[in-house]
Amino acid sequence: MQLLKISLRELGSDEEINVVGSFTDKELRTLESFLTLADRALESRWVKDGCPAKFRLHWELGQPERIKADLPDWEDVQAFLHRIRPFILQRENTFFPKVCNLVARRFEDPVVYQVLAPMRDHFAGKSLQSTIMVRSNDVVLNSPETVDAWLNAYEFHQDSEKQEWIESLHRILPLETSKVFFLMLLTDRLEAVMHLAKLIQVILGHPDEIELQAKRGVK
Repeated sequence: MQLLKISLRELGSDEEINVVGSFTDKELRTLESFLTLADRALESRWVKDGCPAKFRLHWELGQPERIKADLPDWEDVQAFLHRIRPFILQRENTFFPKVCNLVARRFEDPVVYQVLAPMRDHFAGKSLQSTIMVRSNDVVLNSPETVDAWLNAYEFHQDSEKQEWIESLHRILPLETSKVFFLMLLTDRLEAVMHLAKLIQVILGHPDEIELQAKRGVK
């Protein structure tokens, strides 16, 4: 086991919060892999272009609403999906929630839980759903469960049962429009990954401190 100390600083305060944790060599390799893969995800062309994806709603009196999705080059999206896949698939050592749990378990300090909490929420789509929530057949489309089903139906795998389920949600709303919301959630997931990567950089000693919004003693 390797003993590591990180120094955290609350925003607006000069007080340093020192937290100590111990990691095995295997766990440290997992953290290093997380950083490497996070850097690769940032190098995706779609990410470098600013993650463009949007929809337009057109409405005229007496006419049905028309929704137009503006999607990026899909090969760029697929390259991004390939690079963010290690953070999304549960069987991967770098699965985002798994790495969050590893960091929380090794430090066992309330302030670390507070640093991780907003990252978890962002990855789970709570930030996006607080702004917009899209439903079809009482199913939230911009949810991790629906996005994961779509990925396994069309991108990561070709799961016919999931394809049928996704198509059942798009009898009225075009799937192309839902892809915009899927990509918005995946962008939030990428942001969560980047925030966790910054914390991991501190854990591994570069840089040696980080500012945070959490307050000590609150879990």
